[in-house]
Amino acid sequence: MKIAWLNTIQETGITADTQTAVARQVRIVNIFSFFTSCLVTLYGVVFYFISKEPWILYPALLLCVGFLFVIFVLNGHQKFSSAKLLLQLVFCTVILYYGPILGEATEVQLLGLLLIAVPLLICNSEEYYLRIVCLALPVVSLLLLELNNRYGVVLPFPLTAEVQYIFRWLIMGVVLLLNALIIGFYQSNIASLLNVVSERNDTLEQQKVAISEQKQQLDQMNTKLEEYNKELEREVLERTAIIVKKSMELELTLSSINNKNVQLRFKEEELQRNVAILKDAQLALLKAKDAAEKANNAKTVFLRDISHEIRNPLNALLGIIHVLRKEQTQQGSTLSGEKKLLESMHSIGLGLLEMVNNNLEMSRIEAGKNEEIILLAFSLPDWLNEVTDIYKVVGEVKSVKVQLTMEEGLPARIVGDRPHMTQVLNNLISNAIKFSPRNETVQLHCYCEQDGAAGDARLYLSVTDQGEGIPDNKLDLIFEPFEQANKMVFYQHGGTGLGLSISRRLVVSMGGSITVKNGADRGTTFLVALPLQISHDKVRENGKKVTSNKALAVPPDKKVLIMEDNEMNLVMMSRFISGMGIEVYEADNGLDGLALAHTLLPDLIIMDMQMPGMHGKEVIKRIRNTPVLQDIPVIVVSADAFTDQQHEGYHNGVDEYLVKPIAYSRLQEIVTQYLLLAAHH
Repeated sequence: MKIAWLNTIQETGITADTQTAVARQVRIVNIFSFFTSCLVTLYGVVFYFISKEPWILYPALLLCVGFLFVIFVLNGHQKFSSAKLLLQLVFCTVILYYGPILGEATEVQLLGLLLIAVPLLICNSEEYYLRIVCLALPVVSLLLLELNNRYGVVLPFPLTAEVQYIFRWLIMGVVLLLNALIIGFYQSNIASLLNVVSERNDTLEQQKVAISEQKQQLDQMNTKLEEYNKELEREVLERTAIIVKKSMELELTLSSINNKNVQLRFKEEELQRNVAILKDAQLALLKAKDAAEKANNAKTVFLRDISHEIRNPLNALLGIIHVLRKEQTQQGSTLSGEKKLLESMHSIGLGLLEMVNNNLEMSRIEAGKNEEIILLAFSLPDWLNEVTDIYKVVGEVKSVKVQLTMEEGLPARIVGDRPHMTQVLNNLISNAIKFSPRNETVQLHCYCEQDGAAGDARLYLSVTDQGEGIPDNKLDLIFEPFEQANKMVFYQHGGTGLGLSISRRLVVSMGGSITVKNGADRGTTFLVALPLQISHDKVRENGKKVTSNKALAVPPDKKVLIMEDNEMNLVMMSRFISGMGIEVYEADNGLDGLALAHTLLPDLIIMDMQMPGMHGKEVIKRIRNTPVLQDIPVIVVSADAFTDQQHEGYHNGVDEYLVKPIAYSRLQEIVTQYLLLAAHH
């Protein structure tokens, strides 16, 4: 443990980055300072006990502090040059203090002679000026001591001859010990140098042996090189002859290549001309593409506008037919001619609506837009009955019955895209009625099963007609756009040939499939399979309660505000809503409608989107930002039939979005739902 403590003192101030030579000098300064501090303290105590003089003890203790300061403060903080200088200054202080007061007989000046050898030991060659100063300090101290001895500037303390004799030999002992320590340091340095020289000598010997071996290898390589040169000269002569021969052949080849280059130059010029022609053609194609895109956009805008313009009068037409049929039924009219005329008009209107929807859908397909499927909960039986009721009327015009069969086990409510499912079923049933002979029956069959391959439940809708059937080689072709089983179909039954193509696209978008097969004798069956997702609650995705309201009465004292700029649509809708026993208020533009809403605070608002004065989008925005109006349900009845227009309406705060021409049974169901909901609040 003592050795470790001394080693700590010796290594004070030395780090891993300290150079070896500097570290050796730092160790010498640390050891020399520590050893001297111990001697100063020891001799100060001894002199004090001999002389009983405090002026000997206290300075010795201060000098001890000075030597320790060199170690732990200066070297500890890596101030190595300052430590070396302070070591010499402290030693010179010992000489200049104890020399005069102890007298010439004590031989204190011997310490000065000893100190002359210390700078050569602790200062390196780069510390030239520091070495000079450290050498000069003991010399100056000795001169000052001699001057004091000669002229008596500081007189020594009176000491007996015996005390002076003891002090002299004690100081001689210090000198001998320090001299031995310095000699030991020099021997250590010399030993280190000898080790270095020895190591370098060993290295040189090893290098000498390696050089000798390399020389032998070089001699062997020179011998082999001479042999290789002779062999190389022989090969050069042989290859020169071959090269001369090859050179002649190469000249012939170069001549041939030059001829080929001339031909390639002509080909390159021809290629550049072709490239220029291709670039012109590419520019023409880009211009044609831009023109086609502009034409396609123009067509989309045209279809959007023409759809809007067709749907408004078509909505009025179907509304008039619906009101007349309803009134005829209520009055118990038996005029079969008028009834047949109304049913024919209704069938024609539905056919026209189907053509408009299919053309819009085809426009979306050509524009590369994918169908966006919106899943909402609805009543499966109510939906099937609603679609069947519509086409029962259409079938009566042609004396074709439409029969619905629902198997047991069907869920009461499912989650699906009702508008798209309705469009698919409309296309299939209208085609079935179209191709069935008079007095026949079109079967709509609905059931659900587990898919054996995937294990998921699926909803199946099959539509079977009693027509002539489809040739087997045309079964896949009929699902292509503008394709029909044969050319006579168009002349006999009309149609655009888009319904089945669009139906397949919609079914696939909903994750299902559609297939067709001929009957054993006649007729055709189309089978639609869709993923079955059962709704176990009575809540729509937007959080509003949905129940079947066909058997429920409309709550009394309810007010409905209708905003519609088309006069005929406004009359038909007002007449239909008031026929439900509801108080109706009308506005033919957005500004008047918004003012009327503030005054009336209606229970429900039914509005168009394209209105003069203020667009429907701005009207909805102001309703949703007005505290007294923001909770009123808003049903949009618009001729804007594009999906993005419907999504924009829902985003702006619309509760329901119905596309003209509307199914008045659906409108009655929705109006009843929201008025019942308002009554509960």
